[in-house]
This record gives sequence, C-alpha cells and structure tokens, in this order.
Amino acid sequence: MTSSNEPANPYPFRGSIEAIDAANPLKSPWHYDQSITAPRLDRLDAKATYFVDYIEYLERRIAALEARLDKE
Repeated sequence: MTSSNEPANPYPFRGSIEAIDAANPLKSPWHYDQSITAPRLDRLDAKATYFVDYIEYLERRIAALEARLDKE
C-alpha cells in the first residue's frame, strides 16, 4: 500500500513485478556473490503466472476492441 505522501505508481505493470520480487526475495548462502546467484524457482513461477494472466487479459481486451470496430 502507498501512504498519502507517496504518489501513485504510474507504471502498474512494473509495480506488480516489483511486488512479486518483494514477496519472493532472493536467498543465497553468505559466501555466494548475490549478483550472480540465479533467482529462486518460486519467484520465476510467480512472474510466469502473472505474465500468463496479463497476456490473457490483453487478448480479451483486444478481442473486445475488435468486436467494437466490427459493429461500427
């Protein structure tokens, strides 16, 4: 949630990805370099699920817009 002092996120898609990253933080042993550690699978699964849902939404939206064009 944003406080009243913070502006609304102008990039909701990017904000959703950042929320997934925050909910599924990377974990690695102390002796590994965090910059080269691969992401955890649950984090990738969360992003993949979000992308699939978003693509399905876009497909429905495009179909609805095309249907409106056909009526006109």
